[in-house]
Amino acid sequence: EELYPSTTITEAQARLEHLLELRAIGLVTGEAGSGKTTVCRKLSASLHPGLYRVFYIPLSTGNIMDMYKSIGWELGLPTPLCQDSCPVD
Repeated sequence: EELYPSTTITEAQARLEHLLELRAIGLVTGEAGSGKTTVCRKLSASLHPGLYRVFYIPLSTGNIMDMYKSIGWELGLPTPLCQDSCPVD
C-alpha cells in the first residue's frame, strides 16, 4: 500500500534504509500521529524474515531501564523481566 509521500515520511524512510545499510540500531521518535509506526511497519514488511529480526518496543511510559529490559527480553537475554522464563529461539 502506498503512503502519502510527505517530506516527513520520505525522510524517515530514507533514514531507516540507511540504518539497514549500516547494519545499525535505530530509534524512531515523533509526535503522536506523525507516522512512526506506519513507516516502521512498511519497512519491516519489505524485509526478508530470514535475514532480519524486527521487534517493536513502545515506550510511551516508563523509564530508560524499562526500555533496556524490553530490548533484552526481545533479544532473549536474561533480564529481571524474565529470569527463568525468557523465550528461547
